[in-house]
Amino acid sequence: MFYCIGGDGIVDIIEAIKERLLILDAYNRYCIGGALKEKNGEYWGCCPFHNEDTASFSVNPQKGSFYCFGCGAKGDVIELVKLAKGFANTADTIKFLADELGLNNEPPKQAFDWSQATKDREHVWTTIEGQEILKKEIWKMPDGQKQALWFHKDAGQWLKGKNGLQCGLYRQSEVQDDIENHRTIYAVEGEKDCDTVRGHGLAATTVGGASDYWKVQHINIIPPGHEVVILGDNDLPGRNLQQDTARKLYEHGCKVKVIDLPGLPLKGDITDWLSAGHTKDELSKLVEQAQEYTSQYSQNPQNDEWPEIIPLSSYTVPTFPVQCLPDWLQRYTTELSIATQTPIDLSCMLVLSVIVAAVARKVEIMPHDGWREPLNIYTVTALPPASRKSAVFTECTLPLVEYEKGLRQSKAAEVRTAQNEFKALEQALQQAQSAKAKALANGKSLEHDAINELSKRIEEFQVPSMPRLVADDSTIESIAALLAEQQGRMAIMSAEGDLFDILAGRYSSGNIVNIGVVLKGHSGDFVRVDRIGRGSISIDNPALTIGLAIQPDVLRGLVQKPGFRGRGLLGRFLYSLPQSNIGHRNINTIALSEMTHQRYCNKIKSLLDLQFHGYTNVLLLDDAAKVEFIKFEEWLEPNLADGGELASITDWGGKLSGAVARIAGILYMAKHAGDNEPWKQRINRDEINNAVKIGSYLIEHAKAAFNIMGDNEDIESAKIFLRWIEKTGVQEFKKRDLFQSIKGSFPRVEMLDAGLSILLDYGYIRKKVSEKNKAGRPSVIYEVNPKYTSQNSQNTQNPLVKVSFGDIEDIENSLQGINLLGGEF
Repeated sequence: MFYCIGGDGIVDIIEAIKERLLILDAYNRYCIGGALKEKNGEYWGCCPFHNEDTASFSVNPQKGSFYCFGCGAKGDVIELVKLAKGFANTADTIKFLADELGLNNEPPKQAFDWSQATKDREHVWTTIEGQEILKKEIWKMPDGQKQALWFHKDAGQWLKGKNGLQCGLYRQSEVQDDIENHRTIYAVEGEKDCDTVRGHGLAATTVGGASDYWKVQHINIIPPGHEVVILGDNDLPGRNLQQDTARKLYEHGCKVKVIDLPGLPLKGDITDWLSAGHTKDELSKLVEQAQEYTSQYSQNPQNDEWPEIIPLSSYTVPTFPVQCLPDWLQRYTTELSIATQTPIDLSCMLVLSVIVAAVARKVEIMPHDGWREPLNIYTVTALPPASRKSAVFTECTLPLVEYEKGLRQSKAAEVRTAQNEFKALEQALQQAQSAKAKALANGKSLEHDAINELSKRIEEFQVPSMPRLVADDSTIESIAALLAEQQGRMAIMSAEGDLFDILAGRYSSGNIVNIGVVLKGHSGDFVRVDRIGRGSISIDNPALTIGLAIQPDVLRGLVQKPGFRGRGLLGRFLYSLPQSNIGHRNINTIALSEMTHQRYCNKIKSLLDLQFHGYTNVLLLDDAAKVEFIKFEEWLEPNLADGGELASITDWGGKLSGAVARIAGILYMAKHAGDNEPWKQRINRDEINNAVKIGSYLIEHAKAAFNIMGDNEDIESAKIFLRWIEKTGVQEFKKRDLFQSIKGSFPRVEMLDAGLSILLDYGYIRKKVSEKNKAGRPSVIYEVNPKYTSQNSQNTQNPLVKVSFGDIEDIENSLQGINLLGGEF
């Protein structure tokens, strides 16, 4: 069998290409561009795929990937060659590389067959105290292929898997003794090499293989000032690891030497070198003769050059395309944004939810024959505290609240009458039961038994529910009950993020995640909820709407909530994370005009007045609109594949075509608010294109949202440190300076290490080692990248267009500038 394109063979050949062709080699061979410069383990330069003057293109050899912060190009080595050579698709690229690398004439590797494999060796990892915690077994096939198996120790038994345990340094109890006895430590690549070096009487350790880079918890075990020798394998991954480890230990204050072993074959290691007849004495001589490692960022370098800063959040989010809304909504959201001095995104996202709350279940959209989408959507807009979210939320939802109040008032007498009648039936049943009990006790029988008749009437009697349009902080069971009572329609609208806590199990026994109703409420799937001690709830075609205005911290860590991402909950929300304009707001603003406010209320009321008769009207697309929608789908699908724009958020991107269709329906209904039967006309091309533009806006905000939802504590710590740097304006600082300023949030000084390491890796700061302190150890000073302080001082961007309004004429002129004055009030 040979490598082939198609079937399972394409998987084999992709793996073979990535083994043969390292991504840096691919860049040098196929890309037309300048040399890349190594910075913090990555290689930076100008992008070969678009014209630019700044270095925004990076290659990560550890991950085998590239990314351009300018044009957004990204992917693996195959995608890099595809773009560089201009191939139309990935399959053509694979064929080309297979020919280039001579893979078409080679048989593929055999799949790893555990039945033929034998255990080659094992390595036990311990704590500093010497307690065994992890074991790594290396298994080998007859053809030389190897696989690793991990085990963890539990009650004296080795059980499969790591069980969440993290590796420290290999043989770290011995490393501790080496440190105390001032022995030089050899940092090698892999457990086998570590055992080999120790077998020759030298102190050695490792953190794993070439893909396992030293992290803060590893580096902190080695004290500043200690001597460390770095031995790497003779290949590109080994050299990358060697340089990364040397830099980190140097910046930690260690005395570092990097040794390239003479005569080492390609992909060879220290074990191969010693097995070839070289000796411990030869190695010691090489170390003695080697110069001490000096970082490119050493103290007081001549013509020192700072690296380009890698943003902690690498997404620049656009402003909501308000021009895509109907004229009356453009005017309303713009005036409201100016009046409240809030990003226009907030009011735009909220009004979409309000419109849906008014028309849910009354209307669906059919993008293709046989495909129907409900219009209800889930939106989240995140802004920090004091952003005036509540004021905008209250104004936007007012028509729903007032309409619900009117419905409840008109229904109140009917509901009271029904409740009284039902109560009278219950009392009559109790009296009939009492009369029968007395008769039976006296040995008598009643001529007419009313119990069965009353029971049947009570069972068939239905007390009408009070109308509800909007709910706020509701349990999952109450959401289901409201949907059942309100003909499958309900809107959860809130200016807080409590809903996510509820979904995570706040009110359930044992904090059990219960998101089924919310998942089905979005898709319209049948819902059944069985309640202990009460009847079950059944809902056909539920249409739940969610509109939240929350703080960004609510999003943080949601990816880690059990089931939130794996079951598709986070993929159902449409996110907006506008840049806060706190500190840039105008004081002298003008209130939302009564005319604009009233027109908004009237339009929403006209949508609420559309009757739901138990069946759903369908919005259709005209032919030109269908063509535009198909174009969007054709763009979307390949961008969900590996290397595509949405590859990292396919759970969200896979629902984007449906979301765009829903938005098209919402925009259409808003445009035709006031029409008695708007579904009798078809959605046109412009309305679809407007929905696609909003979809494009949502893509960038979804990337940012998932970035925040996946943030770990280390990233958040780094952001806190940056805020301290911004506030104080320091150009350099010591760790103790930082600790004294923020120890309320970080009670132990070692808690600063992870965040500082991230700022080092991302180019915000660098270390310089000053003279030794009283204890004889180098004192580390952190310098702040002047590019960051310059960028921060110039960053006066305000996402809200700042307009100073002195009178009504100014606001009219501003609104005329964005073409909002047309239309009838």
